[in-house]
Amino acid sequence: MKSKILFITLCICLNIPLNAQMFEITPDIATCTQGKISAEVRDSVLALLNQIRAVHKLNPVTWNDIGEDLAQAASLSIANSGIMVHTPVADNCATPSSDSGRKYSNISLGLYRSRDMSDIDKLFNSTIALLGWLTDNKNVADLSMVGHRRMLLSPFLQTVGFGAVKANLNATNARYAAALWGNTKENLDTSTCPNNYVAYPYEEYKSEWFNKKFYLSLNLIPKSNKPFTSISYDFSKCNISITDEKGRKYKASGIKYSTKIDEYADTFYCGLSNNLCWKVNGLKDNTKYFVAISGLVFEGEEQVIEYWFILDKPIPPKVVRKRRR
Repeated sequence: MKSKILFITLCICLNIPLNAQMFEITPDIATCTQGKISAEVRDSVLALLNQIRAVHKLNPVTWNDIGEDLAQAASLSIANSGIMVHTPVADNCATPSSDSGRKYSNISLGLYRSRDMSDIDKLFNSTIALLGWLTDNKNVADLSMVGHRRMLLSPFLQTVGFGAVKANLNATNARYAAALWGNTKENLDTSTCPNNYVAYPYEEYKSEWFNKKFYLSLNLIPKSNKPFTSISYDFSKCNISITDEKGRKYKASGIKYSTKIDEYADTFYCGLSNNLCWKVNGLKDNTKYFVAISGLVFEGEEQVIEYWFILDKPIPPKVVRKRRR
């Protein structure tokens, strides 16, 4: 039987299927029971997020129990109402906690329709959701802002909390909702972040962590080591050069940038308040690319940022067939 899923991304999820084992206390929209994720889910979310951050040379984040509660409350409200927004929604499962969770979290909503509900949990898991959010190519607000990616990769991100809810609406329809609440630190220990920028993708990067048809990005880290201050950025005259390991040149297209503090696009002050992004046609797996960005004016000084990346994808072994005589 055919089934389909519509997944709108503003979220991060766990690295296991959303099934009964996911919850310590199972959520229920009929009774507005908030529920609680299991310890296995918590550990899985944290491990996957920190694995990604480590590649970017960013400090690991830790778990926040209060943040988990806010994210779980937001997930319940989203699953019940079917409305995915960062502002309060008047539904019967809404609470001050869900309002706060909506505002200060990345959120997601998945809609599933099928005549056969037995395989529903296989179509919504953390790998699909997290990587979709990391690429941010389904951002319903503004694709070029990649705000959800910027939250994941913020050097100021300190603690997180995750929540999720599955709601079976009837025999053929279900909703999934998830939220990742984040808290930033006021000052950055520069020893935990050796670069003055966050580039995506960066160095040895798993191919499944990047969508070749979507935006690459660069965010500069303020010298003041404070996440949101009035800093002078100017990306208007930047030049982006991309070459591969054989010296072939690639054109950066669709260049867009933002240099102002925008509380909505910056996930309410969870992501860095500057963003440069572009697309590149023809990128391939297992090829090393060199990026040089010049003409960046940052805090009154012109800078050149250089780095490399390779989209690492394991090559399956060749099957050797024996000839029969």
